[in-house]
Amino acid sequence: MKKILLSLFLLTVFSCASPVEDDETELGIISPDNVVRIEISTSEPNDEIFLNYYQYETDDYSLLSYAFNYNSQGVAEPITITLNNYNFRFIQGETYRKRSENLTPLLLKIYLNDEVIVEKTSIVSDTNANGLIRFNYDIKKQESI
Repeated sequence: MKKILLSLFLLTVFSCASPVEDDETELGIISPDNVVRIEISTSEPNDEIFLNYYQYETDDYSLLSYAFNYNSQGVAEPITITLNNYNFRFIQGETYRKRSENLTPLLLKIYLNDEVIVEKTSIVSDTNANGLIRFNYDIKKQESI
């Protein structure tokens, strides 16, 4: 009889326990209010780049060409892409120069809600003459993959 009562007691205790769930109050939760900003800079005069990134509105990748604008001192203004209401887990894509004769590096910064999450500089070499920078960031884990 003691074994039956002990078994019923244990069954009752374990059946009332709730399963472990992820704590959604932790950092890295994917919010529908996230704002992602992609910013690319150069110090090369008369520079152009291609930018390819996942466009969540159309569910595909978009390869577009961008020419830098220059201020009166000849300094390039960064190319900025803003993605409002970004509720996807990943931000991924690549940027590279339209022409490969430029030798100065490109600088890529990606912001999540005005906080820098990715900062990369292209290293121009014989194998990377066009300044290619690839990015793939996991917003939930807060890490590049």
